[in-house]
Amino acid sequence: MLKLSGRVGQAATYGAGCWALMDENTSMSAASCTTGNGEYLMKTLFAKELVDDLIGCNCPITSQHMTYKKKLLESPFLSKQKAIHAGSLSIIYNTASGDGDLLWAHTTNSMCIGFMSTKQKKPKVRSGRNW
Repeated sequence: MLKLSGRVGQAATYGAGCWALMDENTSMSAASCTTGNGEYLMKTLFAKELVDDLIGCNCPITSQHMTYKKKLLESPFLSKQKAIHAGSLSIIYNTASGDGDLLWAHTTNSMCIGFMSTKQKKPKVRSGRNW
């Protein structure tokens, strides 16, 4: 539904629908997957941009916000687009300290996610709304 015949969406496209990276110099790993207007996510390689910015950041929340702003919403590749619908789920993890963050963001009115760690007995579900 809502797909052109023969179309390959961003979900299966490395860099646009999914991306993961481990930086051995900093012990940081990050991964991201995206959803939304696939053509826009493919033109911007949005999943890769999120991961690249998360790997070298001091604050994952600020980094994610700035990546959405500068590399998606203000991208020169999408300058004529009015409605850019996108969402992402990202993980950043420091192998040296064992600390990590689960991040999600969206440009749509709402977005739901589900997640579960190996330490949880039941998955968690979250829903977010932009006002």
